[in-house]
Amino acid sequence: MLVPQLRHVPAANRQAMREGPRDSATRLRDAAAIPTLGQIEIGGTASRQGPARA
Repeated sequence: MLVPQLRHVPAANRQAMREGPRDSATRLRDAAAIPTLGQIEIGGTASRQGPARA
């Protein structure tokens, strides 16, 4: 499913993810706590054609 726009992630959350541990448990906790991370597809076949946009 495509979303028209990703939800905003506050700067404090982004900074905490950059500075925090990089282990699976932390990443799973971040994914559960920050809805935007659930909007992002990881891996698999592209859901649409065309260049990726940042």
